[in-house]
Amino acid sequence: MKLTQNIPGSTAKVGRTPASPDRFHDCQPKTAVRNQTPKPKDAGVVTVEAALVVPILLLLTFGLIEYGWLFLKAQDVSNAARRGARVAVRADVTAGEVVSAIQDMMLSAELDGSGYQVNITPANVSTVPPGDIITVEVVLPYSNISLTGTPLVPVPANVQASVSMAKEGP
Repeated sequence: MKLTQNIPGSTAKVGRTPASPDRFHDCQPKTAVRNQTPKPKDAGVVTVEAALVVPILLLLTFGLIEYGWLFLKAQDVSNAARRGARVAVRADVTAGEVVSAIQDMMLSAELDGSGYQVNITPANVSTVPPGDIITVEVVLPYSNISLTGTPLVPVPANVQASVSMAKEGP
């Protein structure tokens, strides 16, 4: 690079003047921009990394989907047990009405054919004196409603909910 030289007593300048169009030419970086495409020797490394990471990501994805489904269905079972208990504590109700209320809730949650069981304690809710506790339990085998069926994701054998309330008086 030639610099402009001022010679005393002379008006002539040697080299480029500051007004020349390529005055910033030397300001460019001295290193070349690296190409971002992998070199052939790196392609094998990328393949190995993908082969190690993709199964883990798939397992995490299926696990999240399965657990989301499990929590949704656990909430549906809990709502059915709660509804059954609310019906069971009324003053003039039968066990058939309690089971019918639970069936309606399970039908609305699309769990009517899932093989769930209803346990009411005591079994004859119409003879329970006011103030005594009635317990309604709904048990659903999770294998009947599993969404993905991924065997590597630990899930419970049953989804169950139990609600206890005091019998109302006349």
